[in-house]
Order: sequence, then C-alpha cells, then structure tokens
Amino acid sequence: MRTTKSARAAQYVALAAYLVFLAFPFAWLISTAFKPAKELGSLDPTWIP
Repeated sequence: MRTTKSARAAQYVALAAYLVFLAFPFAWLISTAFKPAKELGSLDPTWIP
C-alpha cells in the first residue's frame, strides 16, 4: 500500500512534533544543570543561565 505525498508529509510533521515533545525535558535538564543555586529557587525561570 502506497501513501500519498501529503500523508507522508503529515507523518513527518507528527514525528517532528513528537521529537520536540520528547526533547523538552532533556533541554530543561541541561539548562538547569548549569544554573547557580540561587537561580534554581527563583519564581520566574530562565532558559539560559
């Protein structure tokens, strides 16, 4: 069974969205690893320490 080009593109978009969803906790973990202790307890988090 062959898929159309638009179905294949939709599959790639869904896969990319899923990968971003999975990568978010790892990005947060790496960002938090380099923050100083004072910034870890702040109420407004930042991405770049």
